[in-house]
Amino acid sequence: MFVRLEGIWKMLLEFAPGTPYWATEKMPDLTGKVAIVTGGNTGIGYETAKGLLLRNATVYIGARSIPKAEAAIKSLTEATGNPKVFILKMDLSDLTLVKKAAEDFQSKEKKLHILINNAGVLATETDVFTTQGYDLQFGTNVLGPYFFSKLLMPLMEATAATLPATDPVRLLELTSDAHLINTNATTIINYDTMKSGKGRDGTNAVQLYAQSKSGNLLVSKARARLLAGKNIVSIGVHPGRIQSELNRQMSGVQLLLTKLISYPTPMGAISSLYAATAPEAARLNGGYLAPWARVKNPRSDHVGNIQAEDKLIAWLEEQLRTNSVL
Repeated sequence: MFVRLEGIWKMLLEFAPGTPYWATEKMPDLTGKVAIVTGGNTGIGYETAKGLLLRNATVYIGARSIPKAEAAIKSLTEATGNPKVFILKMDLSDLTLVKKAAEDFQSKEKKLHILINNAGVLATETDVFTTQGYDLQFGTNVLGPYFFSKLLMPLMEATAATLPATDPVRLLELTSDAHLINTNATTIINYDTMKSGKGRDGTNAVQLYAQSKSGNLLVSKARARLLAGKNIVSIGVHPGRIQSELNRQMSGVQLLLTKLISYPTPMGAISSLYAATAPEAARLNGGYLAPWARVKNPRSDHVGNIQAEDKLIAWLEEQLRTNSVL
């Protein structure tokens, strides 16, 4: 009951996050840096890729649809004057395709300075699952990005070894204040809900989404601890209530209400761009950013909960072994 009330209270406090104190114009020059933004063909991901390109980075946008990605690349090139933007075909709901995307990237680039796990799904039907049979929201929002990051970790570690401590590799997990309304007060993650069966009885799309956002936070914090000393900064980012295609699965009434309390899409990239580029963000390993580029504390049971972090990492690793994708 306490964590539920805490979550609702914190959500209300963040309802109007105020005026941003940091602007994308403050980003340093990124010439020579290579970045990946999953879901970079639309919404927050598009605006994030745009910001990086404006500062001369080379950017790969992960996308399921090649035609949509091609249209996004044309638009991004015209808007930024930077032609160094490329498609990385990927589908986070299929582990075999995640592996192919990582292999494709590594065949083209020998460095990776910024990885922004931005792509995700929201409020999908509860009877829809990933290719390997996992809850679609957890599989796409947590398992897929975890695997993608794991595959690229050797490349990120090698890149980090060439960089000064003041300018580390940045690894971002987009989460949400939806974790505040996760009803799994004791365990945080209910593993019985991951596949079809009785364990999913009584669950709903909103709860499953909130659980996946808790998963993103736990992964981000676990990585910060496990990668200590490797010059890689792991940060969880809540972009804010933003108008984006992430809301496309909502019903008409839900969509209308969401629009009334949402901010323009470009604002959703502020915290990601800050975490990925700002010199002072190099000190935020294990941190959580809320709108707009403000350091916040997530729900109390998501802080320093090494048991929950380790349990989730162990479960994720077991799924990769079970599906023979390692």
